[in-house]
Amino acid sequence: KKGAISIYNVTGQRVAKLSIRPSAGRGSEVIWDGRGMDGRRMSPGVYFCRLEAAQGTITRKFLMLR
Repeated sequence: KKGAISIYNVTGQRVAKLSIRPSAGRGSEVIWDGRGMDGRRMSPGVYFCRLEAAQGTITRKFLMLR
């Protein structure tokens, strides 16, 4: 099973869902361009990144700056 990464705002709304791509010899790589699911750039602020994989789930808080 592949993992999934979702980005949530401080109110708990999912604003982005990212694909995990295998990276040659390094595990996996994920790149977020700072855009929401509607294609618009997200505002600066606090967000949460949630990784769900077969091994478990982990959530981390981060600050997006311009």
